[in-house]
Amino acid sequence: MNIPLHKLLLLILDIVVITVSVIAGHFIYFFFISHTFATGEWHLLQFEDFLFFVLLPFFLSYKLYRYHVILNLPRHLATLIKALLNGFAVVLFIDFLIKSKDLFNGRFLLLIILALLFFIFFFARVLITPRVYQYLLNRNYINKKLLIIGAGEYGQEMAAYITQNKHEYYDVIGFLDDDGEKIGQQVNGWTIIATINDIQAVVSKHHVKDILIAINNIENNRLNEIIKIVRSTNQNVFIVSKHFKDVSEKLDMEEVGNINAFKIRSVDKSVYDILANMYDFVLAALAIVLTSPIWLILVLAIKYSSKGPVFYKPEVVGRNQKTFRMFKFRTMYHNSDTTVHRKYVEEIIRNNEQTKKLTNDNRITSVGGFLRKYSIDEFPQLINVVRGEMKLVGPRPCLQYEVNVMEDWHKQRFLIKPGLTGLWQINGRNLVPFNEQIAFDIFYIEHRSFRLDFEILIKTIPVVLFGKGGK
Repeated sequence: MNIPLHKLLLLILDIVVITVSVIAGHFIYFFFISHTFATGEWHLLQFEDFLFFVLLPFFLSYKLYRYHVILNLPRHLATLIKALLNGFAVVLFIDFLIKSKDLFNGRFLLLIILALLFFIFFFARVLITPRVYQYLLNRNYINKKLLIIGAGEYGQEMAAYITQNKHEYYDVIGFLDDDGEKIGQQVNGWTIIATINDIQAVVSKHHVKDILIAINNIENNRLNEIIKIVRSTNQNVFIVSKHFKDVSEKLDMEEVGNINAFKIRSVDKSVYDILANMYDFVLAALAIVLTSPIWLILVLAIKYSSKGPVFYKPEVVGRNQKTFRMFKFRTMYHNSDTTVHRKYVEEIIRNNEQTKKLTNDNRITSVGGFLRKYSIDEFPQLINVVRGEMKLVGPRPCLQYEVNVMEDWHKQRFLIKPGLTGLWQINGRNLVPFNEQIAFDIFYIEHRSFRLDFEILIKTIPVVLFGKGGK
């Protein structure tokens, strides 16, 4: 991973501040408070002292190494306080688990260290670092070349916004555009360098590291083609477009010149995928065992409410568009006609409508309505997770007749295994328009991680409990 020098130096500063705070905290406590320094009854840097380095992942998680945060004093201070308090809570929790004696004195020492961390970080990070950063920025010691894809009105607007920001370290080198006739033209001081198909040569010649796709007036399929061309450069790719507007507003996105942008990551996910399969298997198997009494009650309720099998097992489309049998608790009368549903979802996909379920559907049983509202009918898909056909988190599986009417760019959702829940389920569920669902799925595919999986699973719980969007 190529870490910018200024971010590496800031990381070193954080390590130094934590180390100094811990050592100074011990000195203050044992010399001035417990008065055991002179007698030799003191200790330095025991195991629990190193727990304070757990703050570094919190700093990274709260984006405290991004220049947009560093240069914004109120945001920097608020984020720093939040990261310190959350990290300190973890330190206290771990310390409580490993330390059974001298609880009061031990916690008092930790509080002294926390106070020092606040004071030194405020001085070093909030007051000094932004001034050093701005000094380096003004003298062009730190800057990055940015290539913008799209020389239209929106691309020009983004270029102007970025360059007018005095805190910005991006140097816009020019535009690439689909229209070959524009090559060589000047647009507000920037040159339209070449067509999009020539991007490899442009990136190599100008040593570009970051690329911003800023196009609004374009079809989704063509935008997807451009994304594929641009990501082949293996550079950082950011997208600002009306096609990803809803996702940008609802998720914590990357920032390019204070602009929320959808980032395309060229990162190998093979290790994550292997480990995710393992923990999905363990968690799904454990969930089946723990909820088995509930399953038994549901089986009896389904059998009592109507004739037919307990499980409904439609053939669905999963990873790489391979089909498999998905398990669900049956919520409709046995052998119900699917024609109405087929026509309904086809219209939703073609017209980009919200994927609300059919209302007044007389095919649904009395028990089935309750199961569907709270997504309890999805529980048996834990079996599919154990069998390796699904994940706990991922895009939802589709029926074949849904796939038949999808556009090409929609089918990116099949790049990974489908899941029980996903990003759009916690950002509106069935109230989300279809294209926005696909955008959420693409974001998840690009950014999938254990942290994101955990966040989605936790946020799914209240959505299911309150049946939001599940009618």
